[in-house]
Amino acid sequence: MTSTTRDTRAGWLLFSAQGWAATYKPDVVLMHIGSNDMIQNSSLTGTRVELGEIIDASRMGHPTVKILLAQLLPTSLSPGNENITALNALLPELAQQKSTPQSPVTIVDHNTGVNPVTETYDGIHLNEVGEERMAARWYTALQALLDTPVSTFYPLATAASGAGTVSRSPDQATYAAGTVATLTATPGSGQQFVGWSGDATGSANPLAVAMTAAKTITATFAPLPPPPPPPAVTSYTLVNADTDLDIQPLATDATLNLATLPTRNLNIRATTTPAAVGSVRFSLTGADTRDQTESQAPYALFSDAGGDYNAWTPAVGSYSLTAIAYSEAGGGGAAGSPLTLTFTVVNTATQATVTSFTLVNADTDQDIQDITSGAMLDLAALPTQNLNIRVNTSPAVVGSVAVVLTGTQEQVRTESMAPYALFSDANGNYNGWIPTTGSYTITATPYAEAGAVGDAGKALTVSFNVLGQPLPNTQAQATRQLRVAASGAARAYPNPSYDGRFVVALPAAEAGTITYTLVSALGSMVASGAQPVDAQAGELVLDWSGQMLAPGVYYLSLKSPALTTRLKLLRF
Repeated sequence: MTSTTRDTRAGWLLFSAQGWAATYKPDVVLMHIGSNDMIQNSSLTGTRVELGEIIDASRMGHPTVKILLAQLLPTSLSPGNENITALNALLPELAQQKSTPQSPVTIVDHNTGVNPVTETYDGIHLNEVGEERMAARWYTALQALLDTPVSTFYPLATAASGAGTVSRSPDQATYAAGTVATLTATPGSGQQFVGWSGDATGSANPLAVAMTAAKTITATFAPLPPPPPPPAVTSYTLVNADTDLDIQPLATDATLNLATLPTRNLNIRATTTPAAVGSVRFSLTGADTRDQTESQAPYALFSDAGGDYNAWTPAVGSYSLTAIAYSEAGGGGAAGSPLTLTFTVVNTATQATVTSFTLVNADTDQDIQDITSGAMLDLAALPTQNLNIRVNTSPAVVGSVAVVLTGTQEQVRTESMAPYALFSDANGNYNGWIPTTGSYTITATPYAEAGAVGDAGKALTVSFNVLGQPLPNTQAQATRQLRVAASGAARAYPNPSYDGRFVVALPAAEAGTITYTLVSALGSMVASGAQPVDAQAGELVLDWSGQMLAPGVYYLSLKSPALTTRLKLLRF
């Protein structure tokens, strides 16, 4: 074959090439052959013999043929690559044995430095980068064989953007045309390699660069993202296991009095940051002990079923509680810092005390004033003569209160349900008492149980005087009606309520739609909405038994075109 003709064969086994070599008479033969035989686990010795026979066959019609014998490309297959390595080791001796001055056999290394993972597309066949590397090595060998000097060199400039370095192999400023340089990007401390720019793209590292022209390549580095903070337990909360509502934060050195808590069925919840962690492991020691691992929020010392807290009635005594948050379920992964606190459980009944007396307007069920010792109540100056007296206690709810009024008029009353009224009430709708003028003494005693039974608490006695003349019954009634109409006041009853149900009596002229907002004493939204009102009925019926679950003070705001008011509601 003349020097202007070429013929390439791929995928042959050795015996396929023997006939071809004898038929054609090439001036130069580039032999990269034997890979398939090694992949198919053919005999090493037999393959070496067949390669020698191909060299011999190539000289039959052309005794001065020049032969470039390749040491084979690596493969990612096994045992193929082990066989290729073994065959490549035999080829230099074969080339030496077969080489003659007229027909030299030259070894071309196509194995060293070639990575089948990055330079082939299937572990065997070369991709573009691999083909460029192979072409460069054939080209260098051909130039030396044909006495053509290698005169073209290309510079390779590298730079780093950010904190890091770029190294090259081989380490030289210029490279012969067709050769391949390998660049490796190394990030500095706390940095990460982002990618290549300039005459290369992507983020492959190391990077094979075929030198077909002068090239400038930049490696870009950026700071590593900060590691996430370890999970942590930040606080504890005492929970009412009957209602699943929070009772109070649990601080270190706290004292929990079972006698004053709303329930003895308790649990303790751990609050974490972030709100959801892998798990929380509890350890409680003291009068009661417990070890518990929770892998799902809420993280409760005595566990829960989807937020339905299991109950724990603690024994009286001292306790130490430690909880640790983990990044994985079951107490696995990274552990946060432990949070430990101590607390004490007691069961000390607090003595009930009568703290004061309040004069109540029985028409509106609103407070008029406190009654203190020596007070002068002028009937002519009061907003109504239809009165009642409420006994105020600490705590707000006791077993019962026995009240005795002596003086111009006398009354004896035992109240077992708040509000504790001298002349009683119907769920906060106070009964009326029109006092006559004169001197009075009122004494109230709290008891631990209903019906003035059980331990008696601290009583309170107050003396006061009533001045002025009471109006005749019919006149007093008319006066009350005029005052209520003039005030335009709305009132709620029963107030306090024991179940969260209220009726709001509205001014007689009020009709249409009223919007309402109910908030807790801390300002948290409890309920809101709008409700039509019948002018004839003049009442707003509100059922918050499902929202006002916790006893305490609430504030109700009402608004309509003709009315804006705010009422204080008590839930016992």
